[in-house]
Amino acid sequence: MTLINLLFVILLYVIKSNIIKKMELKEIRKILDEIDIKILKLIAERQSHMKDVADYKKQHNMPLNQPEREAEVLKNKTELGKKLGVDSDLIEDIFASLFKNAKKIQEEE
Repeated sequence: MTLINLLFVILLYVIKSNIIKKMELKEIRKILDEIDIKILKLIAERQSHMKDVADYKKQHNMPLNQPEREAEVLKNKTELGKKLGVDSDLIEDIFASLFKNAKKIQEEE
């Protein structure tokens, strides 16, 4: 085998390896897209209950803003997240957004 033939075989191997990696990445991204859909469905389900929460709070003369409840939820979710290997900063960001959205929905009711 000449040096050129060897280089050509190596080049083909590299190209083939990159194609396989891209196919694997495509499959991984497909899985992530499916997970994202599940996350969005769960967020929509969570949002659908905010009107009920707002109605309950109004009926029982409770304030819409309940920082103690938010702190409790965040503490519990952060502890669970740590057990599941989820970064605590990510958990705080997600739940801060969820709380903000919940307040917005409840204020509209």
